[in-house]
Amino acid sequence: SSGDFSGASVATIQAQGGTSGGSGGRIAVYATTSSYAGRYLAESGNTSSGAGTTYTNFGSQPNGNLRIDNGTTAAGKSTLEMSSGAIAYDNLNIDRGGIYEIPTGTALSLSSLPASATNTNPGSIVIKGTFNVPNATTLTNYDLVLADGVYSDQNPVIGSGASVEMRNSDPNASWNVQTLTINSGGMLTHTANGTADSYALNVNASGNITVNSGGSIDVSKKGYSIGNGPGKGTTGIGAGYGGYGYGANATYGNTYGSITQPFDSGSGGANVGTGGGRAKIVAQNLVNNGSITAAGNGSGLTNAAGGSGGSIWIDTGTLSGTGTMNVTGGNNRGAGGGRIALYYDTNTMSGAISMHSTDTSSRGGSGTLYQKIHSHTYGSLSVQGQAGNGKYADTPLMNTTSHYESVNVGNGANLVIGSAQTLTADGVQASASATSPGYIQLNGTWNVPNSTSLVNYYITDTGTYSDQNPVIGSGTTYEVQKTNSTTSWNLSSLTINNGGTLTQSANTTAETYALNVVSANDITINAGGSVNVQGKGFSCSNGPGAGGPAIAGYGNGGSYGGA
Repeated sequence: SSGDFSGASVATIQAQGGTSGGSGGRIAVYATTSSYAGRYLAESGNTSSGAGTTYTNFGSQPNGNLRIDNGTTAAGKSTLEMSSGAIAYDNLNIDRGGIYEIPTGTALSLSSLPASATNTNPGSIVIKGTFNVPNATTLTNYDLVLADGVYSDQNPVIGSGASVEMRNSDPNASWNVQTLTINSGGMLTHTANGTADSYALNVNASGNITVNSGGSIDVSKKGYSIGNGPGKGTTGIGAGYGGYGYGANATYGNTYGSITQPFDSGSGGANVGTGGGRAKIVAQNLVNNGSITAAGNGSGLTNAAGGSGGSIWIDTGTLSGTGTMNVTGGNNRGAGGGRIALYYDTNTMSGAISMHSTDTSSRGGSGTLYQKIHSHTYGSLSVQGQAGNGKYADTPLMNTTSHYESVNVGNGANLVIGSAQTLTADGVQASASATSPGYIQLNGTWNVPNSTSLVNYYITDTGTYSDQNPVIGSGTTYEVQKTNSTTSWNLSSLTINNGGTLTQSANTTAETYALNVVSANDITINAGGSVNVQGKGFSCSNGPGAGGPAIAGYGNGGSYGGA
C-alpha cells in the first residue's frame, strides 16, 4: 500500500508456484496513483495447478481490478473466487491460460471485461454462480463456460478468439437471451460428452441470432466418445445415427432418434472417432453467414471407424444467409451422417447443407434433413450423399407411418422404406443427378400422387407403390423385385420417358424374379425409354440351358431358344 506506486518495465512482483505443481499465490497492491510498468507474476508452477491472483486498487476506483494470468502455461486447475454473495470489480482480466471460477452462491458484477491477452491460450471463466456484465459486452480471447450459472448479458457478442461453452447439467436447459451475435473467430459450443449424452447446446433468443462470416456454432466431435452411443461402431464398423455406419458382412452401426425433432449426439466409432454433438437453436430470426456444424470425426488408422454426425434443430421465423450446415459422419469405415431439422416461416439461406458420410469408399448411410414451414401441415424430407461417390449405405425411416410434403433423395443416398412401414409423400422432387441418382429401397408401402414423374432415381420395388399411372422419367431405373415371378404389377397406365428404364432384379441359381406388368390402359415407351431385362436371367453355369463342361479349353454357351 502506498501513495504513488511506480516501477520500470523490468520490475517484477512475484508470487509464483513451484515447478513441482505449486499453485500461484496472491498479490494485492493499493495505491493512490500508479505508474508501475513492470509485471505481476502469480503463475502456477506447471499445468497441474491453478494460477494465483493479482488485485490492484488505484486512486478513486470503487472496486479495484482482478487479474489472473498464467503466463506461458495453461492452467490445469481453476482459480476459485473466494468471496460469497455479491462482489464487484471494476475490471477483470483472465489471461494466458488462467481459469477463473465463479462458484454457486457468488454474484460477481463487473464494470467492464477487457479483451484477454492472446487467442492462442485464452483465459477461461467458469460460471456456476452469477456473472453480471454490461449489456452487449464483446468477449475477445475468452472461453466462457456456462455451468448451471447465469450470465447476465442479454445481448452477448462472441468476438474473435472467444467461445461460449454450454455445460449445464440438464441438457434441456436453455441459454435465454434477447439477441446473440457471433463474429469472425467466435464460437458457440458445448462440453464434450463421454459414455453418456450429458451435454447439449440449447439457446433460445427472443430476437435475432447472427452468425457472421468466420463465426460458428460448432459442436463437432462433442458427441459420444469412442466406442459409445446407441449407434456405436466396433472394429471396422463406422458408427450410425441418421444413416447406418458402414461395416463388412452386413453389420452396421445402428440408426436411432427422431427425423423431425433431432436432439441426440452422434455415436463414437471404433478406436478413433467421436460423434458429433447436438444443438437446438430457437430465435426470432437466424442469419447464418458462418457455419453451424455437428460433424463426427475419424482418421486414417487401419480398421479404425469414424464417429457419426450429430444433430442440429433450428426453429426460427426467417432463416437467411450464405453460411453452411454440416452433420457429416467421420471418414473411417464410413460413419453415418447425423440429422438436421429446420422449422421456419421463410428460408432464403443459400449455403450448402451436408449430411453424408465423408468416407468416399466405405460409405456409411447419409443423414436426414427435415424442413417444415410453420403454417404447413407436413414438412419435407431430404436425404443426400455427395455427388460422384456412388451408392451409400442405408438410411431407414424411423416410424411405422410417415407423411411428408415432399421427398428428395439424391447423390447416391439410399432411403429404405421397411416392410412394415408406410411412407406418404405429397410430392417427389427430382433428384439432382442422373449419374449419382437417389436410391429408394421400397420394401413396404409408398403412397404418392397419381402420375408422379420419377427423375434421376433408382427404385427397387419389393413392396407396394401406390401410383396407378407411374411415369418413369429421365435418369430413373425402376427395378421390380417380386419374389414370386408370377406376381404382376397391376396398373392403370405406364409411361417410360427418354432416359427411363423398367427392369427386374437379376436371378442367380433359380428363376426367382420376372418382370410381369399388367396395365388396364396404355403402356407408352417414348423415344429413349426402355424395358430392359438384359443380363437378368440365370447366373453363370446355371439354368436349364446352362453351358456344359469346357471342350478343348473353351466353355459352352448357354442355350434357350437355340442351342
